[in-house]
Amino acid sequence: MADMPVNIEAEYAVIGTLLLGVPGDWDRARAVVGPEDFYRASFALIFQAMDSVAMSGEPPDAVTVYERLTSSGRIEDAGGRAGIFGLLDSPLSGQNVEAWAKIVRDKADRRRVIEDAELATKAALDPTVAPQSIPPVRPDAQGYLEDLPPR
Repeated sequence: MADMPVNIEAEYAVIGTLLLGVPGDWDRARAVVGPEDFYRASFALIFQAMDSVAMSGEPPDAVTVYERLTSSGRIEDAGGRAGIFGLLDSPLSGQNVEAWAKIVRDKADRRRVIEDAELATKAALDPTVAPQSIPPVRPDAQGYLEDLPPR
């Protein structure tokens, strides 16, 4: 099996840029990706904390996200203090955050299709599973890829 589609650099760029807390970047990225789209678990957790901070009316940035993860006892799962603030070391421009978010989403969509296909293949290879019980590659397979948001 080939490696799963992922672009860690794009994930890093999205998270690192958003931790800078530049107004507008969060809304532009959040319109494209969610925490479930990140392959790296620590990035998914950081993004989830950003979402929580934003939903409470605060600006998601390195300090507010660090505080949210610390108070919830999840900071070590997110890479600790060094993991959060280390993401600020790379000079990134929020100008490209939406393009990077689209890359992250594209890879996540591809992983979902692969995971669904693997489940269907496993069921199809199991002689105890009736053919009519084999799940489709996607429950809503008809037009799934065509219905993905434009990039």
